[in-house]
Amino acid sequence: MQPSKTSQASEAWGHFYDVNGSVIGDYSNTTMYTTRAQWMEAKKFMKQFTKEGPANNMIFIDDHIRRTPATYPGHAAGEMREDFNGAVRVGRMGDFGSWDQFCPDSLGQGWAIIKSQSDANGKRTYTMEAKNSHVVGFKIYNSKNQLIYFANTKTFTIPKKVMEDAQNNIVIKVCGSDGSEVDPGKEPTGIKTFSAQANGGKVDVYSIYGVLVRSKVNPETALEGLPNGVYVVGGKKVVVGK
Repeated sequence: MQPSKTSQASEAWGHFYDVNGSVIGDYSNTTMYTTRAQWMEAKKFMKQFTKEGPANNMIFIDDHIRRTPATYPGHAAGEMREDFNGAVRVGRMGDFGSWDQFCPDSLGQGWAIIKSQSDANGKRTYTMEAKNSHVVGFKIYNSKNQLIYFANTKTFTIPKKVMEDAQNNIVIKVCGSDGSEVDPGKEPTGIKTFSAQANGGKVDVYSIYGVLVRSKVNPETALEGLPNGVYVVGGKKVVVGK
């Protein structure tokens, strides 16, 4: 059975399989049992939901810990957010696909290019360069338009077995937070542009990922010369676009 757009994430992450007494200890201890008949029925039900939209790329959603400015009361000037414990490190998850990219005011077509490509020992490695903040990941299809691999990192390697099964005939799609899938290099069109509101003082400009881009600049010129994307200017999210 071909996965629908709705079940694609669960299919890719291997959620459809028999479970016999597996204990899940997240928040509380829960013992889970599933049968093939149950998850086949679930896939059949999900197949009816074929509407395109952000859910098409929810396969990439990731709860990142990013090094963003600290927000707790009394934090030191310039202090950045740190790991909440030793189990999860900043940037360890993926380069794209943070949950907040899927918020209603952050949706858009992803724009990325292939920076480099190399083949070795039957494997193929790509390094991608994101051109805006809407990139949530990359999907790889075979010649039959079947999803065979996906990644949410800037550099990824497609395994030898995957390449062999696809007879080295693959297609990469850049996936956007709005659910779109486009070819590498395809620029977005029709991006709505918002202007930063002057508040009579200087403002800081952050990327959507919390990286300080400019500090203490005039609101009227804060975005001049910046690449297309989403920025936070003086605490307000604005979009630089065509």
